[in-house]
Amino acid sequence: MNKDLTQPDQELGNKVIQFKWRHLLWLIIIGLVVAGYGYYLNHRIFAWGVLTGLPLAGLNYWLLASVLGSPDRGAKDGAESITRLYGRSLARFVISLAALTLAMLVSAEFALGVAVALLLNMISYLAEAGRAIRMIIKLAKK
Repeated sequence: MNKDLTQPDQELGNKVIQFKWRHLLWLIIIGLVVAGYGYYLNHRIFAWGVLTGLPLAGLNYWLLASVLGSPDRGAKDGAESITRLYGRSLARFVISLAALTLAMLVSAEFALGVAVALLLNMISYLAEAGRAIRMIIKLAKK
């Protein structure tokens, strides 16, 4: 018999979205490959932009994943968890906007490299989403 996915599930709990070091590691590996390829194609400024943006992409990943990994840790109610999530999302936005603004002071090519590094962050979320979908399907079959 299929489970009712509209009801909270303790087994699913905080397992759907978690901070994973391997996702951060993949983000860094892909970023280094992109930077190396840019350097190989003689776009050194772009490559330096990617390398500069990688720590920010990792920070952005951690900021959101640490809240989503256990939204109720230390929270008195759901509204406090949502407030923390919105605060972290706003912090990510401000960090990204500041990084891109400062990168434009260097050059457009450097800013493009920083933007690519920040977009690599989205790849880690796609991996998280795929894992969450597989887990939900698995639980629905129980």
